[in-house]
Amino acid sequence: CFTKILVKVTLDRISENLIPKEQLCRENTWGTVHGLLQDKSYLGIAKYRRQGIYSTWYDFSKAYDSLNHYQLQRLLEKLPLPKVMKSTAISLLKLWNMELVRNDEKKPQKIRIRRGIMQGDSSSPLWFILASGSIIYQMKNNQDLRKVTKNKGRIIGYMDDLKWFSPNEEGMKLGSTILKESALELTLHLNEKKCGYYNESDVTDENEKQFFIPKIRKAYKYLGLMQKDKDVEENYEILEEKLKERTRKILSSHLTTHQKQMIYNGSVVTSAVYVLGNLSPKESIESTLKKANNLDIQLRKIAVSEKVKVRQMSNSRYHLPERFFGMNFRSIKTETCIQFIRRFCYLMSSPDLEEARKNFEAMDKGGCRTPISDFRYVAKKYKLSTPKNFTNGYREVTKELIEAVKKTELKEKLKDWSKAMTYPKLVLKYEKEISYPGIRSLKLSSDKLAFLSAASEEQIFLKAKNFSTTGKGIENCRFGCNKPETNTHVTSNCRQHQYAGRHDIITWNVLKKIMEKYDIKEKLEFGSAVVDIEKENIKITAGRKILTEKKIYYNTPDVVLYFKEKEKVKKIIVLEISVPSLTKYCWQQQWKRIKYCHNSVNKLEEFNANKEKEPEEIKNIKLEMIPRNINLINILKTNYKIDNVQFYSIVVGTYGELVFNEETLKTKQMFLTELKFSKTEYNKLIRDISYSAMASTARILAKHLAHQNDII
Repeated sequence: CFTKILVKVTLDRISENLIPKEQLCRENTWGTVHGLLQDKSYLGIAKYRRQGIYSTWYDFSKAYDSLNHYQLQRLLEKLPLPKVMKSTAISLLKLWNMELVRNDEKKPQKIRIRRGIMQGDSSSPLWFILASGSIIYQMKNNQDLRKVTKNKGRIIGYMDDLKWFSPNEEGMKLGSTILKESALELTLHLNEKKCGYYNESDVTDENEKQFFIPKIRKAYKYLGLMQKDKDVEENYEILEEKLKERTRKILSSHLTTHQKQMIYNGSVVTSAVYVLGNLSPKESIESTLKKANNLDIQLRKIAVSEKVKVRQMSNSRYHLPERFFGMNFRSIKTETCIQFIRRFCYLMSSPDLEEARKNFEAMDKGGCRTPISDFRYVAKKYKLSTPKNFTNGYREVTKELIEAVKKTELKEKLKDWSKAMTYPKLVLKYEKEISYPGIRSLKLSSDKLAFLSAASEEQIFLKAKNFSTTGKGIENCRFGCNKPETNTHVTSNCRQHQYAGRHDIITWNVLKKIMEKYDIKEKLEFGSAVVDIEKENIKITAGRKILTEKKIYYNTPDVVLYFKEKEKVKKIIVLEISVPSLTKYCWQQQWKRIKYCHNSVNKLEEFNANKEKEPEEIKNIKLEMIPRNINLINILKTNYKIDNVQFYSIVVGTYGELVFNEETLKTKQMFLTELKFSKTEYNKLIRDISYSAMASTARILAKHLAHQNDII
């Protein structure tokens, strides 16, 4: 804790120039990207102007473990810190020690640590860059070196990774010698075997053999990229191999799909984007994006082999957000385009990149590939305007451009997903309201989600697939229902299946959460939708008929909550639960309210004009035409002599859909205000009931296919 405060106070008090601007490990600098932009500009402009340039990479042996404490103490004494803080930091430095314990000695030997800084300590990076700043200072201000390089020498530092650019061999050698001697003052030693320099010339002479830094023949890895004068093709080959290995490891794990995509997006995609979005290879941007698209294809194949995705399932859905029943695996190609936008905006807005910006502008005019030309290609592809003003910082401008790209990509993927299938069109109908909370459940396995996704697209009902996409060639249900064997029919209307169990398990989840909220300890049998529990201030009944003086047909609501004060009922909440297909979602909400709040006497079938139609076809009845009659809500008001009787419906789609329309929002508000649920408790409830619907539907689908030869 003290070191964090020390770092904050130090950064607030030291002047900006105390940390050299060539040291990229500092505040408000996009570290490695900043360094790579400078690197590409120095190398690119030299090649464009056909000028010679020597690049030299330096590697220190155990840099953190070698920094001399005497030099560090001198540094702390000079910093503009409060005396108490300064003396405490120095005393802590002197207290660093380790104990050597031996069996033949009673007291352990204390060995004082005189060199090195602690790995992982929050203050260590700051002390290192402040101490090693003297190396960069020497390289910039040595008069002999400036004379030899004609003030054209440049140095980049990222912690202990240093790179020196010289227009000639003499400057490269003198700069390396000065750097080596400056580092020795801090007891930092170059690992000469891991250092290297490069020049386009392939000629080997005696002076080269005598120099202490070897010449690079193949490539050198700098800030994560293999490079010479250009980034080599080996970068892509290594990237492809590592991404496949990492993706297979993630997708073959026992995590849920939601967890897998979070890890995938945070490791696989970011690694790919860093390489592809910062490469400067000898190829066009079209070739780079083609490679990114090829990586997407290869990694989707791994998802199929690991049963995260069904082969026939739409590729667009694999990348769609979870709110559209997608899997939310980000596209490497799209994220690479976004990286080109970020890089361009950072280049144009950073005052420390003025020289690099001028170099790239000159190269761009000459037709070379640069971050500027990369952005221009992406801007044309997504119809973006080129930003001119960065007064509010590059992040604000970048955010607007990225949102435009994501909107375009989402629109294209939704269009592709819905162009030939029924279910996607239904989802898009509720585009701004629909949600699938169950996808984030820790109980939902990847193979189960893949199975449900394929079923919703008619990819497992091979008899109905052709009908769903073309409207022709339909065959009826294999169990003799005389209805088309579509996913809607199988998951909600097939006479072969009993759907009451799915309804009951959702009711059980609702009851369980309400009982937990009101600290009711009675054991609730798993899957039970029939209870009668009474506590001091609340009574809960579920699946019980309500006796009335006048006969009504609809008198068995799913859940009724009676709230009491001094043994007298003061408030009643009636909950009705339904699990329809998405086609009947809003209809079910309306019907539930009508049959308990409008007309509880007449059966729905009585209003069916065509008596020959089967019950599932009566959804075409216009509910608003049903006349008002005696209803359960009014009966409860009369029986208990209260006005506060409320009705709400909990409707979950067969695939776990929740449509947050006006009716659903009323139910949500009731849980938050009337039942005093917190937002976390409510979110957990809808996640559980959504998962229960998905799991039950998966069992129904599996049972339907149990004795068939359809291939998933």
